[in-house]
Amino acid sequence: MRRLREPEVQRVLLPVLAGAEQPADLEYSDDLSFVRDLGMITEEGTEGPRIANPIYAEVISRALAEQVVPSPAALTSTCAGATQRAREPAPSSARCSR
Repeated sequence: MRRLREPEVQRVLLPVLAGAEQPADLEYSDDLSFVRDLGMITEEGTEGPRIANPIYAEVISRALAEQVVPSPAALTSTCAGATQRAREPAPSSARCSR
């Protein structure tokens, strides 16, 4: 999971997950070789790189999505400079107005 935070890995995996064409500069890049050597992707046939197996596809997509949108348990709200856990209800006087 730690590897998924690395920019080199994300440069390869994000286009693969999105179903986009790989940039031409990734064709012979160290990033592509690195991710392939980690066993995250495979390049069989002419369709280009794809996630190595369905379980990896599920885990990788969830892990990358959680980096963008954290799980509800990890959310914190900041209001007037005070940070409070999302599970703890804020006093009505401390709630943020929208």
